[in-house]
Amino acid sequence: MLLMAGCPHLSSGQIFTFPSPDNLTGNFFGSAVAIDGDWAVVGSSGFNSCGTNSGAAFVYQRAANSTWKLSSVLQPADCQEEHFFGKTVAVDGNRILVASFRSSFNQRESNGVYVFERDEQANEDVSEGSQADPIDRRPSVSDSISAVPAPAQATLTNISNLIGRGWLQKTRISDPDRGEFGTFATAISLDNDRILVTAAGNPEGSQTRGAGYVFERQENGNWTLSARLTAESLRFNGVFGVSCDLDGDRLAISSSSYSLGKPGRIAIYDLDSVSNKWRVSDTIDNVLSFFMPLSLSGDQLLVGESKAGRNQAGRARLFELENDEWKLTSTFSPSLPYDFGAFGTLVSISGDFALVVGFDEQLELSINVDRVVYVFHKVRGEWRQRNILDVGNPFFGSALSFSDRTAIIGQSSESTPGQVYTVEFNRP
Repeated sequence: MLLMAGCPHLSSGQIFTFPSPDNLTGNFFGSAVAIDGDWAVVGSSGFNSCGTNSGAAFVYQRAANSTWKLSSVLQPADCQEEHFFGKTVAVDGNRILVASFRSSFNQRESNGVYVFERDEQANEDVSEGSQADPIDRRPSVSDSISAVPAPAQATLTNISNLIGRGWLQKTRISDPDRGEFGTFATAISLDNDRILVTAAGNPEGSQTRGAGYVFERQENGNWTLSARLTAESLRFNGVFGVSCDLDGDRLAISSSSYSLGKPGRIAIYDLDSVSNKWRVSDTIDNVLSFFMPLSLSGDQLLVGESKAGRNQAGRARLFELENDEWKLTSTFSPSLPYDFGAFGTLVSISGDFALVVGFDEQLELSINVDRVVYVFHKVRGEWRQRNILDVGNPFFGSALSFSDRTAIIGQSSESTPGQVYTVEFNRP
């Protein structure tokens, strides 16, 4: 059952369920999601496309009637087993990033970030149908609805027909420093002709130091490294490069100590228009989270802190740029906090809506421990919790992306087949 509990006038919208590529456990379909406009990308790093755990990324397109269809299946040109292609995904306009990621940096071949672009020769229109079954439109909802049966699974035959359809792999970005700074492709972000990739590493360690790499697209279509950002000049402790986000001429990179006794920090960089170099404009300290999820949107930075609050109930803090300083303007918490509730596990902000993942039951209970997505809305300058998205599954909210007023939410685990939902919020 999918519930949208909260104010009725804010709950109205449509809910969709994406068909999973198969019913196999461990495919990790939905462990990574991204949405921009009418394109959505779902990572499935455990999908056996060309071998065990070779991975795949599934591209969906929204038609004029607001239905979603599976449009393409992306695989890398060097598809190999155990490369976990689809571990992280990003989309912006007609460009998609997909990362292959193995956690060990001590390997013969580096992790890779693959750049795909729309095939200008392709002339397809999802409104006229596709080789995969459409995602059925659901009725409008008020306070809550029960989920109708999901559409039929896309067959393996259909999937094979969709491999690479409409998209071309343009390049593979590899670690420019061959592991010197840490595990490449730990986090990725895409904005227009700029890519941010981190290599997570600890500057206090003897081997890795952590870095953020900025790549720029040149006029000839090649991608070149334009900046290498490290934690050494920041004097940050912990693992630099755990998470990142990029928006225009601004980016943010986190550094986690993985210890409650040593809170993490976030560095915010701005691109100097004169020198064309990235400068640290501010830092945010005392971030109580191991994985430090963050969402950067213009002059707003939303930070999830799943270990913060009384008895680690969690929180999310919103920082906004005011007079050249990043100031705390709002602190989000659930209307009914739970001890060890992991609120702030993932966050995403778009305009006057913010989404925060957390649990709605105490973790010490042995049953009914469900993860949900809390919806916050800004009205007349004040943020308030308006909805709770809940499908009654502890793995719901394993991935999250938000664009304009459409959210895409992954549900992925090692023990069950993956699932992905989208929710469209109407204007109140």
